[in-house]
Amino acid sequence: MNKVITTKFENIMEPFKNIMEPLKHNEWYFITSHPNHIIMNQKYQELNEINIEYKNSFYHFSLPINNSPFSYYKKIADQQQAIHFFKIYIDDIIQ
Repeated sequence: MNKVITTKFENIMEPFKNIMEPLKHNEWYFITSHPNHIIMNQKYQELNEINIEYKNSFYHFSLPINNSPFSYYKKIADQQQAIHFFKIYIDDIIQ
């Protein structure tokens, strides 16, 4: 039964890992990649950290604000809305 829960979480976080893949070409790397939690930060700028966690049926995003020491926090319940929000954010970082 524990394996079924793990598989469920892996499927939940997989789209976000895929969206983050292009960041690897811009000196970002995965620090944590758990079934319900992903952290990625930028080489030599470790305070630039993307943190996504799925808990209590919500996606919790903590995202760096461009040219700022602060982070932006957002909580989204719907997976499709969360994926859309995150894709737009990552597209903006890459450009």
